[in-house]
Amino acid sequence: AVEGMTGELDLHKPFVDGVVLSCSECDGVMRRTPEVIDCWFDTGSMPYAQWHYPFENEDLFDAHFPADFIAEGVDQTRGWFYSLLAISTMISGTSSFKRCVVNDMVLDAEGKKMSKSVGNVADSFEIMATVGADALRWYMMSSSPPWLPKKFDEAGVREAASKVIDTLRNTYGFFALYANIDGFEPEAHAVERAERPLVDRWMISRLNSTVEATARAMESYDLTKAARTLQTFILEDVSNWYVRLSRPRFWKGEMDVEKRSAFSTLFEVLVTASQAMAPFAPFLSEAVHTRLTETDGDATSVHLVSYPQADEAAADRELESAMETARRIVALGRAARNSASIKVRQPLSRLLVAGVSEKQRAGVAQLEQLVLSELNVKSLEWSEAEDLSSLSAAPVFPALGPKHGKSVNAVAEAIRGLGSESAGKLAAGESVETQVDGSAIVVEPSDVTIETGARPGLAVETDQTMTVALDTEMTEELRDEGFAREFINKVQFMRKDAGFEVVDHIRVWYETSPRLTSALEKHAERISRETLADAFEEGKETGELEREWDVNGEKARIAVARVK
Repeated sequence: AVEGMTGELDLHKPFVDGVVLSCSECDGVMRRTPEVIDCWFDTGSMPYAQWHYPFENEDLFDAHFPADFIAEGVDQTRGWFYSLLAISTMISGTSSFKRCVVNDMVLDAEGKKMSKSVGNVADSFEIMATVGADALRWYMMSSSPPWLPKKFDEAGVREAASKVIDTLRNTYGFFALYANIDGFEPEAHAVERAERPLVDRWMISRLNSTVEATARAMESYDLTKAARTLQTFILEDVSNWYVRLSRPRFWKGEMDVEKRSAFSTLFEVLVTASQAMAPFAPFLSEAVHTRLTETDGDATSVHLVSYPQADEAAADRELESAMETARRIVALGRAARNSASIKVRQPLSRLLVAGVSEKQRAGVAQLEQLVLSELNVKSLEWSEAEDLSSLSAAPVFPALGPKHGKSVNAVAEAIRGLGSESAGKLAAGESVETQVDGSAIVVEPSDVTIETGARPGLAVETDQTMTVALDTEMTEELRDEGFAREFINKVQFMRKDAGFEVVDHIRVWYETSPRLTSALEKHAERISRETLADAFEEGKETGELEREWDVNGEKARIAVARVK
């Protein structure tokens, strides 16, 4: 019944006050309570009301109160956060939450408040439809802590998609491709960690170090640090380093211990990484995890397993430190190649390294072949920085002019001709003597500036403490191997362009100069092995695809065809 209401039913005040409900079990009636408390009182009462406490469920309430954390926007500071705190303080004498995780406002790329009228609002649904929800989540989590105002830039979302999401997807795709070709089974082909090659043991150690650091950041509610830690691991450690180093092991034909170790290691990395990434990229993590763990049609959801815990037994801090030093050497070596404009495919004779402690040298010694392979050099030698660089003196005319007057240009020329030894003395604060027009003059440290350059025949790069040099002198043997490596690269490119499968065997024909022909004949076996060429010979056949190439300055026509 509705008292005092005529016409259509209207449940708004004051008409709703006239609504009367009859009780089916007694003669009473129910009316609306006239007192209305602010709606924030209801939200603030949530920790108690959800358990109907204190009227029942005391054990449940005690097990869940106070909450580990509460998360909401900064605009709830005077709303939900306050009402929760005020009511729990009055009732229990304490806060109803241990931590408060606040997300601040999202602004446009220029730091302005988003507004539909201004037209600077980002359409999150469109971004998720085009770039992906995982990329959006990763960008929001990794770009800055949630409690800071965020300048939203869609370009950053796309970068997160290409750098992180696509990298993990491509790494999984690489693994799945060769695992399916070789019929890899995680249990049947497993290799004990202690029996795996050094690079695999390093990868497992880095995995566990990353899991430990990520979990520690998550426990501290530092989501941005956790996401960035995972991002560095996926990009730098897994994709740019481990997978690239291990590709030849996946490509090789025989399913030996070395190849099974690579499969076992990358499988473990992908499973654990997908579990660690699940809170940040739930969809891709689920897709990777279910595919990797599927057995007889059944798979385990990544969101139904515990967050990974670090295995201390798998951690090898000394190996990680040694690999870090090796990676620094490789980075400087690549920079030296770039400065000298020498391709990595061109072998060089020597790598010289200075500024490395005895302990670091011992660590790198076990990774020497890896370093040599990465930089494509034949040997590694330890050196001193002064042996890799030469010093030269340049005249300072304001200091020399008053001393030497009209002879200043002749003195300046003599200073430029000082050797590295004399320049070293000046750099150390000593004076040196030289001859100008038959007369001896004294050059003071204040008369010059000291410049550092590479010794002749070396390409040198330096960071804060380490100096790396490459011997750039070429022999005919080195040039021949460089020709072969460059030729292999061209054939591999043609294989891909022709649409050949990675397991397809091919035939290769070439026409080129006598100089390149000589180099190819010397390395024919290697070229055939690395390109899966059953036949490698001179000839005019066109095959399925032919191209003209410049192979280190030598013109060559190359044709390829699949072996049916």
